[in-house]
Amino acid sequence: MTTDTNMTASVGAAPLDAAPADYFALLKPRVMSLVVFTGAVGLFLAPGEIHPILAVVAVLCIAVGAGASGASTCGTSAMSMRSCSARAIARYPPGALHRVSALEFGITLAVLR
Repeated sequence: MTTDTNMTASVGAAPLDAAPADYFALLKPRVMSLVVFTGAVGLFLAPGEIHPILAVVAVLCIAVGAGASGASTCGTSAMSMRSCSARAIARYPPGALHRVSALEFGITLAVLR
């Protein structure tokens, strides 16, 4: 149990003030856009034909996989660094998103993909 006022009773639970924008920023959209662009160009230039709906689903899965990787990396690096182990993820407003929530979000995306 933590004494931080921005956290709920459970250590792994999401804080009360975490917004969807915090979780979206955790996906690292700038890096993710490069991965999605590369995947889309690869599908476009590949020999043979692919159904357009299958191509969109493939690019969407690439995007979710890249986002899951970014979120998991934020969570695990915050857990493994001694200086960051007792605080929220440094890039985000203090208390907005806890490191355990970031890791859980990344793992959930990876499994759902």
